Amino acid sequence: MNTKKNPGVFRLLTFALYFGDSLFSPFFSLYFASTFLSQLEKDILIALIPFFFFAGNVFFSMFETSWKRNIWLLRIISLMEAASVLLFGFWQSFYVLLPITIMAALHNSCLFGLIDGMGAASAKRNKIPFASITVLGGPGYIAGSLFGYFLHDRIGYTIMFGVSAAFLFLLGPLSFLLAPAKEEEQPEEIAPEEKKTYSFWKNPNLWLYLIFSALFFGALNNYNYIVPIFMKEAGLSDGKTAIWTVVRVSVEVVVMLLTPIFMKLIKKQKYGLIIACTFEMLCILFNAVIPNFELAMWLAFISRGIGYGFGLVGMVLFAQEIVGEKDCPKAATLSNGVTFCFCGVLNLLSSTIYLNIGFTGYFFVVLSFMVIGVLFLLLIKQKHKANPSKTITNSK
Repeated sequence: MNTKKNPGVFRLLTFALYFGDSLFSPFFSLYFASTFLSQLEKDILIALIPFFFFAGNVFFSMFETSWKRNIWLLRIISLMEAASVLLFGFWQSFYVLLPITIMAALHNSCLFGLIDGMGAASAKRNKIPFASITVLGGPGYIAGSLFGYFLHDRIGYTIMFGVSAAFLFLLGPLSFLLAPAKEEEQPEEIAPEEKKTYSFWKNPNLWLYLIFSALFFGALNNYNYIVPIFMKEAGLSDGKTAIWTVVRVSVEVVVMLLTPIFMKLIKKQKYGLIIACTFEMLCILFNAVIPNFELAMWLAFISRGIGYGFGLVGMVLFAQEIVGEKDCPKAATLSNGVTFCFCGVLNLLSSTIYLNIGFTGYFFVVLSFMVIGVLFLLLIKQKHKANPSKTITNSK
């Protein structure tokens, strides 16, 4: 099987993943609200999700040791996630939803890190921009969001979650189109003086990268959880939210298409990531300082689109620069894990913050964590040293 076909397969995987997830992740909290669960039960279920995102990412990262094993992980995780999403729509009991929610959270986030990490490695092998693969996530998310926002009242959550599960299940069969390990994996070039110096866990840049991920993207994800409450307080309709989401993702897609050209000009992945962080922080700042709600939200959503466009590509490629393409899937999965761990902590504190000091004060608290995170990003200077002991490992 020709490895040149792998980028095309990863485009299909990315589209299916984002389409399927867009019919589930934005709606599970609304589904909880539509049930007869008590407010305490709803709070428990929502609070557990980020922590099990973290647990799933850390647990599965331990098994991401070779191309062959990663493909099998993709098949197993996608099957478990599809089953979890499908079961969601059939139950409204807290004691049944609790294990289903845990199972869904364990498998959801690590799918993104796994596919992104493998896709980045395949793009590098085939000498094409990684953005040409991940850009398919935008159209998938737009299509799924429009389908969900405008049809979920007509078709119901059970059918909508069933469609989501079908696309997530599709990841497994699509993975059989990927080239096998012996054709995709090639040893990285290793300088003699580096052979005895590399260790994945002893790489200081990895730890700086993970701290940056936790503080910056953990705070940003917490903002993503809270901003719907902020918009609901302002009386915003679901239709308007959908329009702004489509605008954001459209901007994101355009930016990702232009990213390869831009990166040739600035050369270093770190600079692209700093630009992404700047626009993400501007998004929070617009909400905090602009009194006109409509103008603030337009600017915030456009800024988020630009930031996401650079960030979705930049985070994975920067991880690849730090730990190498072999360990990139593991680093991406760990990054997702620590992000959601810190996000979960903030989720528990957020209501206390904005109820006591208002949403403006809350936005500045989130912004302060993001600024501290960027400081850790700026400390990352040294490039990756290849790992000689793992570059040609094939899991049997």
